[in-house]
Order: sequence, then structure tokens, then C-alpha cells
Amino acid sequence: MPRPTIIGTLIRRIDMHHSSAGKNKDYRITISEESPGQYRVYTEHGPAGRLNQGQEKTKNVVSYSAAETLADKLRDDKRNQSDAYQVVSDRMLAQPTKPTPPPRARVSAESLSPASRAALTTIF
Repeated sequence: MPRPTIIGTLIRRIDMHHSSAGKNKDYRITISEESPGQYRVYTEHGPAGRLNQGQEKTKNVVSYSAAETLADKLRDDKRNQSDAYQVVSDRMLAQPTKPTPPPRARVSAESLSPASRAALTTIF
């Protein structure tokens, strides 16, 4: 599988390295923001200094918290496998965009019950 094309703004990158008898390889986990509130997680791996394979780990866009959870799980799985990888760096490259909540519908005072209107007039 070739190296994936990462779409969007890079938010977080975790670089890992493994070296043992006869092995010298790198692994990278990347979270990217495709559009506000929509994220994807990618992995890349290959010989040290030459990431040449990888894949997208999210099949659809996910929330930032889901992307963070997946990235942390992938990192922990690599650290705990028999060929244990070491985290070289774990960097936030940009802040995730906070999704804007939908606008609230305004309610006129006339639509409130008389008791509610009376309670509001005592406040103001």
C-alpha cells in the first residue's frame, strides 16, 4: 500500500521509531482536519527516514475526540507490541477548529405563559 495523500490541515503528528537487531524503522500517526469539526487519522511507516507506505485509519470523517482516541490507541498498540516502538515526538501542529453551534431560534415574549412573563418582569 503506497503512502497516503493527507488531506486538510495537519493538527497532530506522532513520530515513532524502532531499532533492534537488524531493524531500523519509523512509524507516523497524523490527525488532519478536513473541514471544521471533521477529522481523519492516517498512518505511515517504512525504513528509518523514508516513510513509503501507509493508510487512512478512519473510513469516514470523525469528531476530534474520536480522532484523538484512535491516534492514542494506535500509539499505545505500537508501544506495547513485541517490536516496541519508542515515541520520538508527539506534537500539536495546529489547534482544532471549534465547531460553531447552530443559531438559537428567538422566542417572542408573547408566546410565553403569563406566569413566565411575570417572572421575567420581576428580573428586569
